[in-house]
Amino acid sequence: DQHLKPELDALAQLDEIVSSYLGGDVGRIGDLSAFLPLIEFRTLKRRVPFLVELRGMPFAQQKQVLWYIADRLPRFVGAALDARGLGMQMAEETAQRYGQARVLMIQATRPWYLEHLPPYKAAFEDEMIELPMDADVLGDHRVPRVIQGVPQIPELRQVDAQKRKRHGDTFIAGALAWHASRTLAGSTTYEYTAAPARGQLWDGVDRDDDFSYAGAGAY
Repeated sequence: DQHLKPELDALAQLDEIVSSYLGGDVGRIGDLSAFLPLIEFRTLKRRVPFLVELRGMPFAQQKQVLWYIADRLPRFVGAALDARGLGMQMAEETAQRYGQARVLMIQATRPWYLEHLPPYKAAFEDEMIELPMDADVLGDHRVPRVIQGVPQIPELRQVDAQKRKRHGDTFIAGALAWHASRTLAGSTTYEYTAAPARGQLWDGVDRDDDFSYAGAGAY
């Protein structure tokens, strides 16, 4: 509550939000977990208002954090979660909670990278996404390399300012969130004002004789 509730409460006050999504990359000891909410506005631009990094936290508590965010995101549509290895159980339980149609359980393979990482890269080139200003997040987004024609995350780990290992974790979470926003249907709310009922030429005329009423008639 101390850190997440103020951020989520602030989002709830924004009227221009169309929908929201979540991307999650799960780790435990060697790699950190990253949960990244993605907000879509009426301009179709997406913004990451904050992100959560968890290092060395038990899976049960990681799941609590993930669900806390999902339960409170305004107009939450769904999520895309890393479902390889350690992330499989968390992705399955999240899909059971929110529905299979709303949670994409992603087994990231070379074909998946080839299809879905270029659109995420294009989002930055087209200025359709904004990330928090953070050196580690920037470093994560510089990790991907094209290997044998396929964009992917190399096995080599990076080191952050605190000398802790990173492996492009927020990049993967961001790519998953972007994938969710492109794949899952949004929840747009439309408003309208009904037009007044259209009056007829013979409204208010007592007699049933259209041809005796000036200006009336079939034509």
